[in-house]
Amino acid sequence: MAALLRDAACDSCGTHHHFCLLGAELSPGQTYSYSCPMTGQKAFLRPGSAGEDTPHPPQGAVQLSPAPDAESKVGEGTPPGHAGQLQDAVPEVVEAAQKVGGYKRLADIAGTLDEMGQ
Repeated sequence: MAALLRDAACDSCGTHHHFCLLGAELSPGQTYSYSCPMTGQKAFLRPGSAGEDTPHPPQGAVQLSPAPDAESKVGEGTPPGHAGQLQDAVPEVVEAAQKVGGYKRLADIAGTLDEMGQ
């Protein structure tokens, strides 16, 4: 059995894919890693639902892997006392990245704003 998440946004390429997790259930709020089939880049997905059970994922579904270390890296390199602020900002960063077409695009926008002094 596999868990299937249909038509979910990809933070790497900005399009939507079907995602699957083989032999396990998707846990809403847990972080999963995958390789975007369009860009070849590693990306992360934090589903809002458990998806659906299916014996056979559709052809081309992107395979997810649990990414337990992604949560532990949030705040890494952050000055003491500020890690909680970064953790609190993660959902907004994920949402912003989805709106602009991925994390790379969001980083480009942030760099441009930084150069402009905003």
